[in-house]
Amino acid sequence: MHRSFAGKGFTVMTDAPTESRVPTVRGHVRRKALALCLASGLMLSCGDDGISPSGPPAPAGTFALLSTSPAAGGTVALPVGFFDFPQGNGWVQDLTVNIRFTFSESISEASVFIVLWRGSEQCLVAEGLVLGAPYGGPFSYVAGSTITQSGNNFTRTGQCRAGAAGGARSFTTDRLQFVLMDLRRPGESRVVFSQDLAMGWRFE
Repeated sequence: MHRSFAGKGFTVMTDAPTESRVPTVRGHVRRKALALCLASGLMLSCGDDGISPSGPPAPAGTFALLSTSPAAGGTVALPVGFFDFPQGNGWVQDLTVNIRFTFSESISEASVFIVLWRGSEQCLVAEGLVLGAPYGGPFSYVAGSTITQSGNNFTRTGQCRAGAAGGARSFTTDRLQFVLMDLRRPGESRVVFSQDLAMGWRFE
């Protein structure tokens, strides 16, 4: 099973685990690619009076990583068959993250994604951050409220298997990215807030 959102910016290829499934939730999309676009903030354009804002500032948000298990820099066990595509198990359950965030606007169908990067390659994605299931569904967010979420639903992407054909059976990430999406918006504008942290784990 695969997932996608159409959009520009960067693309995450996710492979759903083959040994478990969860009920489909309204607004929960399963396709081959997950396309994410980063909120770019204030866009500027040149006019007769020089450089001037072309639109209002982007909505404000905050993000905090409260805890992880194991701690950043640690080693996370991969499930047996992780590198065996497409039959292998792609659900990495041994990394749990606990986050907190706020946003300045209400979102009727909000979803949180945590993306783990290795350089410019996306390795793992927690889609709809949740505990105990490979994917989580959308939720209603009230403007200004503080939300705490925990999850261990990281699934593999195509890029993190690079090198597997040559015998590599491990990889190390170096960046964690928080992404808040409004699933009711068109593809290019679904990402309403994102933030990066320089941290990672070794997966083997």
